[in-house]
Amino acid sequence: MSRLLLIKGDYLSGQAMTVMLVYIWARRNPFVRMNFFGLFTFPAPYLPWVLLAFSLLLGNSVAVDLLGIAVGHFYFFLEDVFPNQPGGFKLLKTPALLKVLCDPSQDDPDYRPLPEERPGGYDWGNNNAAAGGPAAGNIDDHAEARDDNGAGAADNGHLHND
Repeated sequence: MSRLLLIKGDYLSGQAMTVMLVYIWARRNPFVRMNFFGLFTFPAPYLPWVLLAFSLLLGNSVAVDLLGIAVGHFYFFLEDVFPNQPGGFKLLKTPALLKVLCDPSQDDPDYRPLPEERPGGYDWGNNNAAAGGPAAGNIDDHAEARDDNGAGAADNGHLHND
């Protein structure tokens, strides 16, 4: 019995899950170029197979790597390929309990932060009538007097070191 648990524990190891995640990432990023120890470059979809070959080269068992690749391929097919086929649909659905626990709460669309909570001060691009912006018609209240050369009355066209 303990031998069966040892084998089962080996196949449910983190290495198989890591290979599965690498496989899914590699399939979702087909145009990324990878470099393996500076020896050769290859497209990302070949990364799990390169790691499998490296594992074999080191004399390790490839059964766990093959299991991770198989599970990753199964997940990739069910999540990314099959739903996009004619007549396809999404077979894997996130349980509602996980959505409730993990999804962020919806923001209130009517929430208006206080001026001290807004980064940057002026609320560009929004209707600023309430904030005393240009929509309120007081744009000239904020403009300083200009002389004939277009310089501010206070600086008379001279540069200042503040």
